[in-house]
Amino acid sequence: MNGPNEGERVSTVAAQTDWARLYARAAGYGVFVTALIAGFAEGASGNDAVRLLTAFSVPWSIALFCALDARAHGKVFVQSFWLITFFTWPVAPLFHLVRARGKRGAFTYAWCAALQLFCFFTSRAIGSLIKK
Repeated sequence: MNGPNEGERVSTVAAQTDWARLYARAAGYGVFVTALIAGFAEGASGNDAVRLLTAFSVPWSIALFCALDARAHGKVFVQSFWLITFFTWPVAPLFHLVRARGKRGAFTYAWCAALQLFCFFTSRAIGSLIKK
């Protein structure tokens, strides 16, 4: 017979897993929003301060996504990997996604990279229209 607290304990563990996946999904959307904002700002302004902000915001959002996605998949995201991901962000998320999701991670990486580039260049074109 189950005690009164056993059912609560199981639902708490399940809720933690759902929150980790929810945060990882939100961080993934944040990467695309960051690409949209960075592209728009780059197209509208194009000065060095905007480029510096883009150079820090895009890799940071990708590193945050990788850390939260690792937690959602039950993998360890070592603290020093934040810095490695930050500086090698075009390649490091591929390694993370393959490690966390297997072969499906490579397809996820290709799809997300193409979508992120589309977001960046589309919003950059819109920003350049506003600049004129």
